[in-house]
Amino acid sequence: ILHRVMELVYKPLCGKVITADLLKLAAQDSNMTVKIQEAFAKDFFHTEEPRPLAGQAYLYGETIRKYACKVLAYDRSLTPFTYISSEKLIYSPFELTGGRMIRLKGFIDRIDRTDETIRIIDYKSGKPVALTFDRMESLFDQTAKERRKAIMQVFLYAWLYTPEAGGRPIQPAVYYTRNLFKQGVFDPAIRQVDGRDKNLRTNLDGHRNELEDQLRGRVNEKCGEESPCKQTQKTKSCEDCNCAGICGR
Repeated sequence: ILHRVMELVYKPLCGKVITADLLKLAAQDSNMTVKIQEAFAKDFFHTEEPRPLAGQAYLYGETIRKYACKVLAYDRSLTPFTYISSEKLIYSPFELTGGRMIRLKGFIDRIDRTDETIRIIDYKSGKPVALTFDRMESLFDQTAKERRKAIMQVFLYAWLYTPEAGGRPIQPAVYYTRNLFKQGVFDPAIRQVDGRDKNLRTNLDGHRNELEDQLRGRVNEKCGEESPCKQTQKTKSCEDCNCAGICGR
């Protein structure tokens, strides 16, 4: 529901230059209450008519209000920027080894534009992990215990958006909402730890070719005509899998 609230907050501002004053106005209690009720109506009650929240729904709504206001408070530090879209469905053709074509798709939580950069933002409400990585290969290593899935995902979204970026560099970012309440500076930027400069911000441009190579290798494994379907070696992944009973896990 937080995703929906943020979409509703920014939707009226599509294509406009976002200022700190606009975001302060959006965060006012009366305005935020309307957006929360609209989000609950659509995604919780599945109705077209928003209504005041009560009981458990009210408690959930107030928690979401805190998260949404924290997101907007951070976004004020980034102004001015132009809001492009939220929950954007995007497709891209992709060629596998041997010339076979498939189509990849993704839903991008939010897209912003500055004079110099496109920002691809992914909201995450789960347990935060470090937004650092050493090699692109490690993001696709399915045997790794703590693979940085969120980084791989937002990099993929950035890659999918490349044809629409107008040549601007693309800066991926992950908003772990739990980190918004931690002491210190909230920083959603992804950084590559290369042994020289651990504070170097990473955009897609320096990793596009390597990302495509790693992606092609993984998709070949899953979709290749001669690739057998095999069980994962990470049995923990099977705990929440709907197909566990079929494959015997």
